[in-house]
Amino acid sequence: MKAKTMEAVIGVEVHAQLLTRSKLFCSCSTAFGDRPNSNTCPICTGHPGTLPVINGRAHEMAASMALACGCRVNSSSRFARKHYLYPGLPKGYQIILCIALLFGLIQPAAAQTRPATPEQLGRTPGYFIARTTPHFHLYAPTRYKAALEALASQAEPVLAKISGDMSITPRGPVRVMILTTDKDVDQLTFSLPPTPEWSVGYAVAGRKIIVLKTAFLRGTVHQDVLSTFRHELVHILVRDATGPYAALVPHWFNEGLAMIHTRAWGLGDVVNLSKHLITSKPIPLGELTRGFPQSRSSAGVAYAQSYLFLTHLRKNHGRDAPGKILRRVGTGMAFNQAFHEVTGRALHRVEAEWRRGLTWRYRYIPMVTSGGTLWLGVTLLFILGYYRKWKRNRELLEQWEDEEEGRGW
Repeated sequence: MKAKTMEAVIGVEVHAQLLTRSKLFCSCSTAFGDRPNSNTCPICTGHPGTLPVINGRAHEMAASMALACGCRVNSSSRFARKHYLYPGLPKGYQIILCIALLFGLIQPAAAQTRPATPEQLGRTPGYFIARTTPHFHLYAPTRYKAALEALASQAEPVLAKISGDMSITPRGPVRVMILTTDKDVDQLTFSLPPTPEWSVGYAVAGRKIIVLKTAFLRGTVHQDVLSTFRHELVHILVRDATGPYAALVPHWFNEGLAMIHTRAWGLGDVVNLSKHLITSKPIPLGELTRGFPQSRSSAGVAYAQSYLFLTHLRKNHGRDAPGKILRRVGTGMAFNQAFHEVTGRALHRVEAEWRRGLTWRYRYIPMVTSGGTLWLGVTLLFILGYYRKWKRNRELLEQWEDEEEGRGW
């Protein structure tokens, strides 16, 4: 009789204590070392009629951990009681998640190498269509077939150009999705992080996902789909270059690099930045390390400053300076140290020099050359010219009067 081949499947249950100030289902303190049974309430002791309420902060932290691990966060979960006979509390119980775990038992997105079919991606059959290239799995609602075809034809050339300029080797396939409405997002079988309403796209770099919230094929008042794709692709490549040390890269560096590879500096950027600098100082880069402001106007200033600083860096230290910095960060080196090694100067000194030039160029020059200032200057010149002409005429009249008196007329 042939022996059966057995396979051992071992599951690991990991417990983690979240750093909240109150318990999961009540407001009692989680402080360690207090007097026994001092941080309790009727909810803790399971009194009849009490209503446990989940700690919102704990829910946020747990969901963030799930997204960071590339897991799906279920849209709904149901809690249930699980009773135990504790010696010190015979009627005690635990509250557990019944039906579904908060984080579905789903394979992490980062580990998926095969392209998902439209049926696997969407809840409604036929809602999505898909295209595949060597480095991308692209998806869109059926109504955006033309945009998806255009993007699929350009994706590989764009990747080759940007990765070549940045000297970064792309790792693994990237999922690219065109999702322009809430209905499109609701069709997905997995969760995505929230973003500002005014954004036209975003990247979930840790899960190698690009979401495009526009499907324009040509430039309009919004960015077109290919321009947005280039911007978000840079974020994916920054993650590929730095791996587990991606969090060491400041947000302003990441966004500035993306803007350089996305579009040229425009008149609108000049106007927005000048309007800000006439009344305020430049935003310190240190305040843009972890993220940008949520308001559209302030975020626009942050994007503009990031673009200009990266332009300053490339102009003075070489076009490959950002790539060199990223490769050093990818080895675990602190960003400031990597910046110093590549440029030979401390980041704060380079920033101070750049801020002085920025203030002069986008505050004082626009003030001097603005339309209002020019009209004021023209008016003053006219008044000065009129005064000088009036003064000459008066002096001439006085001279004639003196001559007439001398002749005795």
